[in-house]
Amino acid sequence: METTPRKNKVLVTGLGVLQVFIGLGAVGGGLALVLEPTGSYLGIPLELLKSSPFSTYLVPGIVLLMVTHISSALSIGLSVK
Repeated sequence: METTPRKNKVLVTGLGVLQVFIGLGAVGGGLALVLEPTGSYLGIPLELLKSSPFSTYLVPGIVLLMVTHISSALSIGLSVK
């Protein structure tokens, strides 16, 4: 199956848009968890952390911001290149 440059451009653009939405979601969720580590902004009960090493959602929020946002930004950069 042969792909044309037009199909490749549409695919790359679609993937870039998808990565932008993933990155924005990561920023929104991560900021909500960092600003309110109890999870109340997102309606997440602290009881979900009982069997985890975390007492609040601060560290998971920071990890969400860093890992997901950085990987999305890198993916967008590579897609546009």
